Amino acid sequence: MGFSIRIIEGPQRGEEYFFADAEVVAGREESNSFWLKDKQCSRKHFSITIEDGRHVLRDLGSANGTLLNGQPAEAEYLETGDEIRAGATAMQFTALDSSSTDKRVLQAADQQTSRTNVRRLQGPGSYPGSGNGALPKQTDEVTLHPGPGKLGEARAKLPSAAQIRERLIHGFAGLSFRMKAAIVLSFSAILAGFLGWILYSILNPESGWTDQSNRSFDYSAIKPGTRYGYSHSGKVDVQCKAQCQFRFPFTGGVVTVVYDIGSSDQLGKGDIEILINDHVIGPAAAAWGKWESCNSIDIPRDKLLKDSENLLVFRNTTMDEETGEAKPWGLKNLKIIEDAIPNPSESRADEKFRVAKDRYNARKREEKALFLAWKDLREAKLYLEGMESKPLLYSEVTSLLRTVTDELEKKGAELFFEYKMYRSGQDDLQSAKARLETLLKYFPEPNSCRHRLAKDELIELKEEMDMMAEDETAASGGE
Repeated sequence: MGFSIRIIEGPQRGEEYFFADAEVVAGREESNSFWLKDKQCSRKHFSITIEDGRHVLRDLGSANGTLLNGQPAEAEYLETGDEIRAGATAMQFTALDSSSTDKRVLQAADQQTSRTNVRRLQGPGSYPGSGNGALPKQTDEVTLHPGPGKLGEARAKLPSAAQIRERLIHGFAGLSFRMKAAIVLSFSAILAGFLGWILYSILNPESGWTDQSNRSFDYSAIKPGTRYGYSHSGKVDVQCKAQCQFRFPFTGGVVTVVYDIGSSDQLGKGDIEILINDHVIGPAAAAWGKWESCNSIDIPRDKLLKDSENLLVFRNTTMDEETGEAKPWGLKNLKIIEDAIPNPSESRADEKFRVAKDRYNARKREEKALFLAWKDLREAKLYLEGMESKPLLYSEVTSLLRTVTDELEKKGAELFFEYKMYRSGQDDLQSAKARLETLLKYFPEPNSCRHRLAKDELIELKEEMDMMAEDETAASGGE
């Protein structure tokens, strides 16, 4: 009495699942026997059970309902070819419970297009010995093939490749001229698109097919969201296995590089090093199996070439020259920011420095004080950058700025880690929300990278919490 579900629309489109359980529960909750990775689905959306020797679909009080062949379903019998829709996911049901399974699978598409009504469960008196219309209980005599996701003996009932080919040819021959023409034109368009894609990749090597480690990219021409780096599975847009290089101009200000770094492996701090004009200026941040956002590094002005092109390089130090092996890595959201230097003024710098120290001392009383101290110290440093001979104040400002920057980044990383921990558990989303709100207080500037990141996550989290609240309301109403 097994069955299969093929996803025809939604996040898992193209996947097929096989079940042999007497009851399969489907929904957004990962612990379900059928996990639907669809945010529009309820945590427990519907079930498929074996009752009176037939498969029955039941809606489990879902917020958005379950549709069978386009009609609302509460408790319905299933047949091969039926379409079930839950949230944004549409799936096709195939029963694997009789010797005629092969014919039913082949006829599923025709049955689906011609079926116009839903087979609802019969009312009172439908079953022997039942006067109230209730469904009969599941029998204990049902023989199941072990383990969800396995075909077992039902696999032997499926048609052979030769049978499928013969029936497809016979079916195509029976189509009308217009239908045949439409199929040929569609296939031709797909083939032309594929050939065009290959030609485009050859003419545009930046598209990700070839290694671009020896090429330098014009920073001003970078498209937003482009991912550079090295990946075995095509998770980057531009392959640069050993290094990624970017050209940019410098007009004499103070330059800061902001970037996101990621890896599907364990990328340690220093596995990727950052260079400017062949000078190593520091290690890139670590990335442990995911993207790490809002990293930054200041470029020493004495390593930059004024009124000329400069070369920024992210070099993969894990590259083995003999074997050619390297850790996968990625780089995105690269920003090279140059702040203009104001007219030198030690008095203005000293004023900013004093305000920054007061705010730094108040950081435990007010979250935003740490960020504001960081901004004041950067401004103080700018007032001193243009001086040929740096006063003692410059080293004091630089030292405190380094301390504040480290403390601010550490606090931001801790809060975001705690948010991810609470969010992944799904059992304390209020605490996850509180961490994001605190993060926004520590980074109050709307244009700052951490603020934008926290804001986007908070919007997504609130949508998820609203959806869960709707599910709970619907479930309590059903009870």
